[in-house]
Amino acid sequence: MAEHPGMRTIRRGAGGPARIDCDVCVVGSGAAGLSAALEAQALGKDVVLVDGAPQIGGQAVNSFIGTICGLYSNGPDPYRVTYGVMDGLLSDLFSAGAANARRARNTTIVDYSANAWMRWAERQVAEREITPLLGAVLRDVAREGERIVELSLATRWGDYAIRPRYVIDASGDAVVPWLAGLPLNEADQEIYGTVMAVFENVDVAVSDTIPRGDYHEAMRRRGAEFGLIRFDGFIFSMAEEGKVLLNQTHIPTPQDAVGINRAMFEGRRQVDGLLALFREEFPQASPMHGLRPTARPASARPERSRGRAALPWRTSATACARTTPSAAAAGRSSCTHGSKTRPGRYSARFTCTTCLMAPWCRRAWTIWWSRGAASTPSRRRSPACG
Repeated sequence: MAEHPGMRTIRRGAGGPARIDCDVCVVGSGAAGLSAALEAQALGKDVVLVDGAPQIGGQAVNSFIGTICGLYSNGPDPYRVTYGVMDGLLSDLFSAGAANARRARNTTIVDYSANAWMRWAERQVAEREITPLLGAVLRDVAREGERIVELSLATRWGDYAIRPRYVIDASGDAVVPWLAGLPLNEADQEIYGTVMAVFENVDVAVSDTIPRGDYHEAMRRRGAEFGLIRFDGFIFSMAEEGKVLLNQTHIPTPQDAVGINRAMFEGRRQVDGLLALFREEFPQASPMHGLRPTARPASARPERSRGRAALPWRTSATACARTTPSAAAAGRSSCTHGSKTRPGRYSARFTCTTCLMAPWCRRAWTIWWSRGAASTPSRRRSPACG
């Protein structure tokens, strides 16, 4: 073989995986994982942030939606319910003109630039010297008894072995305890996910005047003709001109790689059907062409870890104790439904679970709770969610 000037031949070494020791390993770099990593570093911990995607951000970046529902309560006077790391993120994004808060769907929704979110996260990770391990697929978890001692990951540059003192699973689908062989709680019925989509070139001035019930009625009346299996869900305009966001599909959530990819294809086929249906039924909002489905289903593995300790829940017939200033002035609580509350120090901050679920629809969430030490509260999304 001819030698090339200025080049040398190299081969992969025979050594084992590269080893990283740390105080805390956070698996998943979405909103939860990023928050956990930044808070742990602020406490002086040496942190490794792991994600299977090649960039930081999780669904907040990779879903292509750029919309947050859940920072504010529902009702006539929405107030912030999520703080912490989100304070700095929102402050910087608002200052840069990369985010906008607006009233929609009985709450306040924040639209943001996914690229600005990602760059903010990257700057925070770099400035705080958090170790980023992106594009790393977690493939095995070793434990001694109930304690996790090593995470094995595969990257295109070779394998890594992380030996942390503590592990935070922010993957969204309990991947760490699953691979560790720890017991998980799983729903005993079919759990549906959804593939969300963005329709472009829509006359939003017209589409915003169409009642949601009209969309649902058209889906029920002609949905089968277009291959739909869900006949409800939300559709609302986005901050970007001429775009609307839809959550109106239902797909199964099989627990295997091939099955979940086929489910995504099915979800996108349903999006195609929605686009064709709405073009015919609502031509006044047309041309409605082009669509941008999310990268992965919004619901993945529905298991929940079974921890040694759990937050016990109790039911209460009283109204929610959380009150906004305007509600207090009017002599009423901001929430008048019955509540389920965590006892102890959590009650003062998070009182009503229905309020906590307000970013989603109340009727679409079923909440299980237990006082036993062997189980944790878990949530399951109902097929009727809208």
